[in-house]
Amino acid sequence: SFLKGKNIATVDELGAEIERVTNELNRISQEQKRMETLRRLIRHSENYEKYKPIDEKYRSIHWKGQKEKFREKHKDELDAFYAADRFLRSHLDGRNHSRSEWRKELAGLEEVSKSHDKTTEQCRSDLNELKSVRYCVSCVMADDKSSEKSSVPDDNYIPSSMYRQYGNRAYASKNARKTTRKPTDFSSVKRRKDLCL
Repeated sequence: SFLKGKNIATVDELGAEIERVTNELNRISQEQKRMETLRRLIRHSENYEKYKPIDEKYRSIHWKGQKEKFREKHKDELDAFYAADRFLRSHLDGRNHSRSEWRKELAGLEEVSKSHDKTTEQCRSDLNELKSVRYCVSCVMADDKSSEKSSVPDDNYIPSSMYRQYGNRAYASKNARKTTRKPTDFSSVKRRKDLCL
């Protein structure tokens, strides 16, 4: 079953697994963002180096008419240079940069990311399943708590559908009442059959 396969038997273990899977997804997301940043750093640094002579030529022209004609003729190159200058300034803060180091880092991340599609899909599937279990358990625990203050109806049990879906076996005794609360275990939770799964 799903929970047995994850070695989950308690609410604490469920929470820990949700946190682990969430952290894994966040790690993958951060790696993908870093790869995109590296690609942009490389592209802008190339444009900066490539079009800097054009910007210097543009700045050296003092006659307004000639300067405007030059700007119109080289508009795309100058726009690319200015965009590169703004991006590099915002990300490097005046520090020296090395495209070779960026390319090396990017190559390493791209190698790791080859397995990300499958891992991400599995993590998202597991996370959705785990959150569904957590929701069901939270409802069960709330129902169990309220049953301590009133008699338990005859139909207070966990439907077999929940066991088939999550691989747990738990039955609520009609007259069961707790005097002390123990750590919640999936083998001891109670719920009403009107709980929607």
